[in-house]
Amino acid sequence: MARWTAASAFRPIFEGPRGGTQEVWERCPPQTEQIYRRYAVLHTRLFPYMKAYARQAVRTGHPIMRMLPLHYMDDPRTYERDFDYLLGEWLLVAPVYLEGEFTREVYLPAGRWVQYWTGEVHDGPVDVIEVAPEGEIPVFARAGAIVPLLDPSVQTLWPTDDPEVVDHLDAADRMWADLYPYGQSSFVLDDGTVFALAQDAGGFTLGVSGAPLARTYSLRAVPATFDAGAPASVDGPSGTLTEYASYAQWDAADAGWFFNGDTGDLWIRDACASGAFRANY
Repeated sequence: MARWTAASAFRPIFEGPRGGTQEVWERCPPQTEQIYRRYAVLHTRLFPYMKAYARQAVRTGHPIMRMLPLHYMDDPRTYERDFDYLLGEWLLVAPVYLEGEFTREVYLPAGRWVQYWTGEVHDGPVDVIEVAPEGEIPVFARAGAIVPLLDPSVQTLWPTDDPEVVDHLDAADRMWADLYPYGQSSFVLDDGTVFALAQDAGGFTLGVSGAPLARTYSLRAVPATFDAGAPASVDGPSGTLTEYASYAQWDAADAGWFFNGDTGDLWIRDACASGAFRANY
């Protein structure tokens, strides 16, 4: 149940294994519920990412889940990977599918890859052995990735008038995104919003354009190309942003930035209909 739940979070449809009845749940240990909750929330938050690729599938026929040879036809190693796949263009998913296994061999094609949970960087092509405890699935973001996410407050994708339930329309003016600055890349949301990410020796810039409404953007930048420590300054569409000493202070503010020295992640927040975010090193 735990393995299926983790894999299902990185698929267009979040579903339990066949036969996932109440009796099955009663046989599961208590931690299974927490695993299910964790990945159900993550799957909901990935909605903007997957919806963009659903629209692309309608236009081009490219599936949302893609076997590796679709993007790496010249790499014969990718033809051997029967269970690994790309979710969209930027996330490589490697389900744990054998009972009793707690490690997973993963082949990473050419390019730079960032472990989704730890931020560890690998340069492909390379084979890596990933530790996969119960309830965790190896996932890698290709450097340059822009992964838009729903606000953490969203509880359901189904529109509701219940004041105690937050649906995705209630949080339409708030969006989060994970960034992996590396060279130049872009991402287009289903609503036409365009993100343009560019990394250079002096830092990185995220441009936002074409949005149908003004939003507050909360960004997590994962260091994929350099370990530069805290930036000297961060600018947002509203101007030079305030630095905060803790994540809690940053999360309580309408705008600003916070650098996590333990993980190397940079958190940035500001509001705009269009504009640019810039981290200066």
